Amino acid sequence: MIFNFTDNYQFSTRLTLENETLEVVKEAKLLGVIVSNDLKWQKNTEYIVKKAYRQMEILRIAASFGAPLEDKKLIYISYIRSVLEQSCHIWNSRLTEENIMDLERVQKSAVRIILNKPYENYYEALDQIDLESLADRREHLCLKLAKKMYIKRKDRKYFSTN
Repeated sequence: MIFNFTDNYQFSTRLTLENETLEVVKEAKLLGVIVSNDLKWQKNTEYIVKKAYRQMEILRIAASFGAPLEDKKLIYISYIRSVLEQSCHIWNSRLTEENIMDLERVQKSAVRIILNKPYENYYEALDQIDLESLADRREHLCLKLAKKMYIKRKDRKYFSTN
């Protein structure tokens, strides 16, 4: 994968490994995260949203059998929200408004299923079932990681202001 953001100096590579030319790709999946050569997160967001909607079937089935609210919430947190937050430390700061809305739309759908009724205000519904927005949650997770890294002496150099 070539990361090149200039129009003036475009280049290709002729890298070889064991006498085979390496293919240049525009995107790759690494540990479940889709990285593209433009360092935008559209493909990754699309991937995790589709995966989360597939997982939503578990929640729908539980709701159809009359599972209690707390059980549905636990299913959402374990099987769906975990997908929406996977590796968010890497991509959260570069999300577009469209990406943020796409991710949040999944949680909005889940909240409707958990409450088993339509709601008028998403944030009031979140308060009702004691969840926070995904955007707030990602910020919290990223800050928690940064604090943890800062405490470790060997990682402190990443937070230096010099």
